Amino acid sequence: MLRPPLEVQQPERVARLPDSMPGGILFQAKLDGWRCLAFIDHDAVLLQARSKRLMTDKFPEILPALATLPAGTVLDGEVCAIRDGVFDFHALRSAPRARAADGVAISFVAFDILADAGKSVTSRSLERRWALLLARLKDAPTGLGPVMSTRDRDEAERWLEALAPLGIEGIVAKDLEAPYEPGVGHGWVKLRHHGDTLDAELLGPVGPAKRPTALRVRLEDGRELVTVGLDHRAWTQLARGLAEAQDAPIRLEVRVTGTGKRTRTEFVRVRPADA
Repeated sequence: MLRPPLEVQQPERVARLPDSMPGGILFQAKLDGWRCLAFIDHDAVLLQARSKRLMTDKFPEILPALATLPAGTVLDGEVCAIRDGVFDFHALRSAPRARAADGVAISFVAFDILADAGKSVTSRSLERRWALLLARLKDAPTGLGPVMSTRDRDEAERWLEALAPLGIEGIVAKDLEAPYEPGVGHGWVKLRHHGDTLDAELLGPVGPAKRPTALRVRLEDGRELVTVGLDHRAWTQLARGLAEAQDAPIRLEVRVTGTGKRTRTEFVRVRPADA
């Protein structure tokens, strides 16, 4: 049986959705949530973050729903927070009691299954794993379900625009013949919504230590950029992220517009190292 910690498979960023893949394509909505592996055992449910750290105590709301699945099931998916019908990533960082008081609903949205009845299914094709996942979640209770998916590229393109106001980040396209392989790529690619954010690593502040005026960041493609000025909201969020990170790298989301000397990089938010 698969046990934590496990490394997850991650999509490679692309500029447009692919027209074809060797085994056909399954397009899935990319949700604004907290990446999570769920391990269902006979007497417990364990939740593992992408960083491989356990985070079961962070989301007690979804444990009863996951516990209805057969022992030996391992799912890959996202823990998502919904407030007033919209995905609210920031609510995931609140305490469970605060979320309940604010009317935030927490769900586990699955996009893959890694083990069934205690046996790994990672070597099977995505097409077989997806069919198995849908079968296992057919009668799932509220708070647990499969991610939106389609094999129609045109429909996936429409989702990019139509669902953006609800907090859908983009689309992940997956090769239906591919097995589940930890690491980046291996038949998975992602396209974020036009004008959406980019992932970046914080290299350091610019300006006074107690109140930086900007940030130096490194994008996934290796570019090092300096953000424009930080307002009070951004600085408050950054300070909180620094306090929580301890020795872990600080992951940010930034928005980059323009090219060359006219490139403008804006700080958007801090992402927890586990998300």
